Amino acid sequence: LKLAFTLDHETGLPQGCHIYEYRDSNKLVEEFMLLANMAVAHKTHRTFPERALLRRHPPPQTKMLNDLVEFCEQLGLPMDFSSAGALNKSLTTTFGDDKYSLARKEVLTNMCSRPMQMALYFCSGMLQDQTQFRHYALNVPLYTHFTSPIRRFADVL
Repeated sequence: LKLAFTLDHETGLPQGCHIYEYRDSNKLVEEFMLLANMAVAHKTHRTFPERALLRRHPPPQTKMLNDLVEFCEQLGLPMDFSSAGALNKSLTTTFGDDKYSLARKEVLTNMCSRPMQMALYFCSGMLQDQTQFRHYALNVPLYTHFTSPIRRFADVL
């Protein structure tokens, strides 16, 4: 759910608001942006193995994740927390499509974000263990911000 505002054409001040309709085209653009970011990460890492500016996302904090696993088990929710992909699949398949199930899914999705750590920019030559390059949330081995101008930290460097 995303709130969008309508602005007065003359003053630029908000006049009203409405719920932004998230379309299939939005999803398609997001997928292409993610793919572009992954492709650029692989290319820059191959070309500059010691100097590629990448973005990594460490796995969730163990204690907080274990607490969440225990909570889900107490509620009888069959969640698989073994990877981001498995978690996403669990969230997708555990709940139905009625409004109450969707609300429960949204609450649990928010709870799943709490154990997550912050994603970090890093230079590939700084870490010897390439398993630390992974982006946990996206479940990919290499990632960078290339497509979004508000996220291109590399441009500042």
